[in-house]
Amino acid sequence: MNFNRFLKAPIVILLISGSMMAGLSSCNKLLTQEDVTKKIQDAREATQEAQQKMKEAVEAREQFYDDNREATIDGFENRIKEIDKRISSLKKSAKKSENDGATSDINSAVDELQSEKDKLNTNITKARSVSRQDWSYTKQEVNDAIARIEKEIDRLANSLK
Repeated sequence: MNFNRFLKAPIVILLISGSMMAGLSSCNKLLTQEDVTKKIQDAREATQEAQQKMKEAVEAREQFYDDNREATIDGFENRIKEIDKRISSLKKSAKKSENDGATSDINSAVDELQSEKDKLNTNITKARSVSRQDWSYTKQEVNDAIARIEKEIDRLANSLK
């Protein structure tokens, strides 16, 4: 009889109930509001982290684009400096020429080259502010113009030899 009274004691009932619940919950844990809230919070944090990484990747891509554009424009400017040197050399060579007709033609051609180069300098300056969508076209346009001038300089230089 003492054993029955022992089993009916409130503390014993609580201990047995707690043990049974702990045993059951470890096997099949019920999903609670707290669990759902925790999962939602974890998902939000993961989303924010992914958004931050995406933002950083976009910024890195834009920086790469800007650096590439600057390097290309610097390359154009270096080619223009070389063209200036070659035009000066052509002018000197034309002055040394004994054929006045050829000298006149070469001076005229050099003046045209100088004018084209000046327009090109303006286009290069504008290229720094061209939108990303227009950059490829502008880059190709400037590159083609430089190539035309270089080719014409080569032609003139060969005619002076």
